Amino acid sequence: MKKNGFTVIELTIALVMMVILTGAVVVTFLACFRSWEAAEARSKVRIEISQAMELMVRNLSKASLFQIPKSLKITFTADLGEGEGKYGFFIEAHPSGEYWQLFKYFKDSDKNYSLMASFIKDPNVFSVENNVITINLTGISGDSEFFMRTSVRPRNL
Repeated sequence: MKKNGFTVIELTIALVMMVILTGAVVVTFLACFRSWEAAEARSKVRIEISQAMELMVRNLSKASLFQIPKSLKITFTADLGEGEGKYGFFIEAHPSGEYWQLFKYFKDSDKNYSLMASFIKDPNVFSVENNVITINLTGISGDSEFFMRTSVRPRNL
């Protein structure tokens, strides 16, 4: 006697194979999604620090006078489009203590400032030699680190 259809064993094997295949697809998708999110977080930190570095170089290149009392802070006098004034950048520990943040002073005020970048690993950012200011920023994002360095010579000295 010939039967049409599948046996219970054949259906069970097919079901188990589908579950394994679906599980593999879901695991792969989740791994790709986590990787995408981590890369996006690294990219955001890198862009933030890169933009901060660009702004510092642009502003410091216009300086007519600068001081670096500590490697955590730089103050300078420049005309940034609003007439000559005193400006500055400084590094401060985040309240959690896990990383440092970079801030910018506004014109003629060391109490009025804005956040430029977060997730900075090393607080020793500014150094000077022969009137050339070197800026070193090490960013952190999860387990990743990246280093950016540039030098600027103020044109108005």
